[in-house]
Amino acid sequence: MTGETGEPPYVDPEVAVERAMRRAAWLLGQGQAAEAAALMRAAEALERRWTETGMAASMAERGRRR
Repeated sequence: MTGETGEPPYVDPEVAVERAMRRAAWLLGQGQAAEAAALMRAAEALERRWTETGMAASMAERGRRR
């Protein structure tokens, strides 16, 4: 359990982007294009940040070592 001052639970950025895109597709289906577009922009920004920091390569390497 995380408290108000504790660290938020870790969510793999790749999983977060995938979930956000699925949610955006659902929003589009509900006729909420503006909300879907905002969510897609946020997911794309997260993906860019993840790639730019080299974290994606680091996590991939860690997975290969297992």
